[in-house]
Amino acid sequence: MRRTGPGLAAAALGALLLAPVLHVPALAQPAPAVKQDDAHSLARTFLVKVGVDKQLDSIVLATRDLMVVTFKGRGITDENAALITDRYMLPEFRARAPELMRRFEDVMVTDFTAPELQALVTRDNPDALRSAQAKAGQMPAHFQAAGEAWGRQVGEGAYAKNKAEIDKLGGSAVGAKP
Repeated sequence: MRRTGPGLAAAALGALLLAPVLHVPALAQPAPAVKQDDAHSLARTFLVKVGVDKQLDSIVLATRDLMVVTFKGRGITDENAALITDRYMLPEFRARAPELMRRFEDVMVTDFTAPELQALVTRDNPDALRSAQAKAGQMPAHFQAAGEAWGRQVGEGAYAKNKAEIDKLGGSAVGAKP
């Protein structure tokens, strides 16, 4: 199955952000104990450290052309497909981009233990870094799944919120299943 949109961008991002961090030698000091309650904070710190927060808009923009093509494929004119995307869909995706960051945090918290997250942030626990490295291969698929689920939810919400305006532009076909 070919992946596109926020899921593909998220998968690529997952692969890129973990590679340089997980392949650097760790310090040989023991890490302090980390509570699982701190895991979300550690996940956010790590994601910010590697620049994910700065790439959210790029992930959103990567879906623009896909949305236009999808609308055109449902019989909407090129002009109206672009108008629907730019006026009604993209603003909603941008406004809800922080939710994607939270979903990425959830992926990190689900896939890594608190000590592994701490090690990714501080690089002070060689055992935890090795453990995180062993799990890193699953991250692109998990980021992709999170991005796809977020994209579907946001797209459906944007359509429902703007249905009347979208329908005037020929978008009544948008809500129908292909």
